[in-house]
Amino acid sequence: MEFMLGWARDTKRIYKINLRVRDGNNRAIQLYRKMGFIEEGRIKRGFLIGEKFHDAILMELCI
Repeated sequence: MEFMLGWARDTKRIYKINLRVRDGNNRAIQLYRKMGFIEEGRIKRGFLIGEKFHDAILMELCI
C-alpha cells in the first residue's frame, strides 16, 4: 500500500484514489484511515458474500 501511494504521488498525474471496503471489515478500514483515506459515502448492499449482502464503504485519498 505504501509503495502504491508513493508511486501515485511520484507520477504527479494521479490526484485522487478511491476504494471500496466491506462494512464490518474493521482491520482494513483502520489501515485505510491510517494511510489518510476518509469515508466519502456508502452503497447499501454493495457486496454479496455467500448469500448475505453487506454495505460498501467508499473511501478516498486526495494526493
